[in-house]
Amino acid sequence: MAHPHSMSETVHRNKYGFGFNIHDVCMNPDVDVSIESKYGSVEVNTARSDNGRWEYGYRSTIVEWIYSGHPCSFVAHKEHGFATKNDALFEALDTIRSKAEDIDCFSKHFDRLPDGRSYSAARALLKGFVRMIDEEKQRLTFVQLKLF
Repeated sequence: MAHPHSMSETVHRNKYGFGFNIHDVCMNPDVDVSIESKYGSVEVNTARSDNGRWEYGYRSTIVEWIYSGHPCSFVAHKEHGFATKNDALFEALDTIRSKAEDIDCFSKHFDRLPDGRSYSAARALLKGFVRMIDEEKQRLTFVQLKLF
């Protein structure tokens, strides 16, 4: 599903094959992570800008009632963005994980979630969502094997 700012035409295509619109949103990012489970859904995409720097975009729905996300955008300055695709992916997953952990902190202040469930009942679902993110990070971690 496209982000609202991606609803315009491509005005710039770079040597890496990524196209950007007038809002600097990548129109054809790589979809690197796509997970759906009973705990929620996560999609993380990446694009490389002309200067070689990577950026991420993401969409996450946590337990059907918390949505967050932002589009994958053009990196104009060499000091912004990420040196590698994996750096961008890990930052995206850490951001999503942090948002899930922040939701759990709200349980100290309110009795119920917007859908009527108690925070104590939803806590297990939030923990499952965080575990899902951790498993994806582990999957993306490169392990160097030692040969004798």
